[in-house]
Amino acid sequence: MTFLFSDIEGSTRLAQDLGDEIWSDLLRDHDRKADVAISSAGGAIVKHEGDGVFAVFSDAIGAASAAVTFCRSLAEEPRAAGLPRPRVRVGIHTGDGRLMDTGKDYVGIDVHYAARVAAAANGGQIAVSDTTRERVGERLPAGTSLISMGPRRLKDFDEPRPIHLLVIPGVADDDRPLRTIDAPTNLPTPPTNFVGRDEDVATLRGILSDTRLLTLTGPGGTGKTRLGLGLASSVADGYPGGTWFVDLAPVRDTSLFHSTIAAALDVREEPGVPISRTLQAHLRPIDALLVLDNLEQLLPQSAGDIADLLRGAPGLRIIVTSREVLRVSGEYEYQVPPLDPADGVRLFVDRARLLRPDAVSNDDDLADVKRIVDRLEGLPLAIELAAARVRSFGPATILARLETSLDLLAGGARDLPERQRTLQGAISWSHDLLSEDERAIFRRVAVFSGGWSADHAQEVVDPTGELAVPVVDGLEALSDKSLVRVRPTDHGEPRFERHTLLREFALERLQDSGERAGCERRHAMVFLALAESAGPNLTGKDSDRWRDVLEHEQHNLRAAMRWSLTADEPWVGMRIAAAIWRYWQHESQLSEAGAWTAELLTHPLADRDVRARIGALSAAGGIAYWANDFPTSRAVYEERLALAQGLGDDRLIAEAHYEYGFVGIFDQDVALLREHETQALGLFERIGDPDGMVRARQALVMVHFLAKEYDEARALEVVNLAEFRRIGERYGTSDSLMLLAVASIFSDDLSAGRSYLTQSLRLTSGIATDQIAGLVIASHLALRSDRTVDGARLAGAAQQVTEQTGLTNAALKVLHVPDPADVARERLGDQVDVLLAEGRAMTIQAALELAREIAAPS
Repeated sequence: MTFLFSDIEGSTRLAQDLGDEIWSDLLRDHDRKADVAISSAGGAIVKHEGDGVFAVFSDAIGAASAAVTFCRSLAEEPRAAGLPRPRVRVGIHTGDGRLMDTGKDYVGIDVHYAARVAAAANGGQIAVSDTTRERVGERLPAGTSLISMGPRRLKDFDEPRPIHLLVIPGVADDDRPLRTIDAPTNLPTPPTNFVGRDEDVATLRGILSDTRLLTLTGPGGTGKTRLGLGLASSVADGYPGGTWFVDLAPVRDTSLFHSTIAAALDVREEPGVPISRTLQAHLRPIDALLVLDNLEQLLPQSAGDIADLLRGAPGLRIIVTSREVLRVSGEYEYQVPPLDPADGVRLFVDRARLLRPDAVSNDDDLADVKRIVDRLEGLPLAIELAAARVRSFGPATILARLETSLDLLAGGARDLPERQRTLQGAISWSHDLLSEDERAIFRRVAVFSGGWSADHAQEVVDPTGELAVPVVDGLEALSDKSLVRVRPTDHGEPRFERHTLLREFALERLQDSGERAGCERRHAMVFLALAESAGPNLTGKDSDRWRDVLEHEQHNLRAAMRWSLTADEPWVGMRIAAAIWRYWQHESQLSEAGAWTAELLTHPLADRDVRARIGALSAAGGIAYWANDFPTSRAVYEERLALAQGLGDDRLIAEAHYEYGFVGIFDQDVALLREHETQALGLFERIGDPDGMVRARQALVMVHFLAKEYDEARALEVVNLAEFRRIGERYGTSDSLMLLAVASIFSDDLSAGRSYLTQSLRLTSGIATDQIAGLVIASHLALRSDRTVDGARLAGAAQQVTEQTGLTNAALKVLHVPDPADVARERLGDQVDVLLAEGRAMTIQAALELAREIAAPS
């Protein structure tokens, strides 16, 4: 169900200022309007408390509608002169709740979270949780929009979750920062309690205040990551620029160091600018804290990269966890010690009681636990592995088995430090207690990078059903034994992951078993299939969901492409690149995308599979196109067309003509555009491909755009829009609405232009190419509506997003409309520079909201 909380901002002061009689009248009016709005939207009032309202709904859309109706009714109520209008804040969250025995109230953690969402809002704001946003989707109340405020941590809730604002222009559009308790962060919440380390954290807080680079060192399993997270969480409020966690464990390619950090901070590429420079420019003016976890495999190259970041960003501090020291100037190394005996016992008992509440029930048990902790030398990972065995053994038995196992291991691996031999022994002991099937699952999932789902594990680990234990049951058993971790996700399906040291141990066993090659091949095939399932949906109505899927699996996709290169099967990587290049474009990851396609296409065996090469060339051409590298795009499309014609496949030839026609668009060569799109249309008609037909017809509309024949363009594009909507093509629909908005505005039909632009802006989501085009078109609409100042600001905002992302400005380079900044300069002269700068300083959310306000019916 969906919970709604609201109250009046500053109600105590307002009541004092108004006096009892007026305040009572105002409050009665407030409550009446709340009751009407909630009941008319299908909700039920749980209670009025003071100036607060608590209501419950069976669906999220009803709650959103009630909030909008309530806020509008308050805003529209006439007020006597001098009588203030109450500023209401509203919070909405969807989750579980239980009706109390009284039948008059609801309880549950989601009820508390909904109240905290409301408390995060200011008067004049409607705050919405991410679960509510998912259920509302695009079915927003008329005239409203949702703006993401990013992950936020609310009081009493450690894990940051996305919060959104439901904006009603002129009613609920307060732009004050949310009243959350921290700066932006993505620090993960560990699935178990952070036990001990209080003295370490206190010591490190003091050290971090005096140094900008703190490296936590020690062998795997000593608790470096948990200590780094605990330290970062304790100081996060001191970094207004954000506290960010960057998991580098799955990254093996040093060229991805900067882009991995940039992705965590949501920093986009700029055209022709190395991502390292863009990242440094982002960090330079802010006070921020980075936690770079598991860095050792990227040394020594990354040490210099970190030093460069610190030199260029004076407000930046970095916590590194690594098995090795970086050896750069200004670094402070802190060798993470074992847990002290008392904290080690607390850790064992805490983890054991999660599995069996009576695991440590008497003084004898506690004495055995103390000896276990001492035997394991206070190593957190080893203690957790031992504690996970309480379902099968009591502390006394665990102690006896550990003593035997570790004594046996003491004779080997003499080149390892004692602590590392102890940890290896604890892992080996836990591993050796597994059944044969559980061991097979344990080692085979080691091919996954950065986590995995149960379904993918089944396909990789046991595709033929040879194991007696179902894979998902085996994973749950491994989780019970602390050999894998389970993390919940926003989409409901849990993901599995494991400690880096456990993965390394498992990879060694996989190599020894002779199964590694087969598992890596199956892994690559699984993610090839995933990529090719995602590809057609990246432009459809489910594009947001598929982009989320690919974001979760990007490390596995990289691993599959890397395998294809090292295994001399580049066709696998080429097909993956062909399928997901739109994801790279939408996420502005053009540098990485270009590097992958270049490496795949230049592999010595890259021409063995012509169809795979044609697909990769399509990806390379699209990536170059959106990166403003039109010469490369032209050359790649030429090769693609030649190869397709050589195969004689009408569908491939049609697609190749369609893509090559875009050379005519960016070259403004009408004859070339018409020739290739006409051929594409004819071939699509022959093979009966309605999707291809409407895309080719839309490209032919560009003939009229290049000729500035906007009325003719509109007449044709209306038909295309209807077809895109019929087949559910979200990307094409958004593009078509943009074309119609431009054609209408430049035909001086501003009313139609507003309508088309409003519809298009609802579909832009987080796709930067659409955002840029929307800002440019809204700027032109403002300039033609006597709102020159706002038009100039939006032109500046479009410039900023274009530079930040490195993406082609389609409105200027494809539609060839004038640069609105130039139009504004003609009207305002040099004073336009101030307005452009103001626009460049706007957040993308604020710029898009201004665009929506300009596009709203006048």
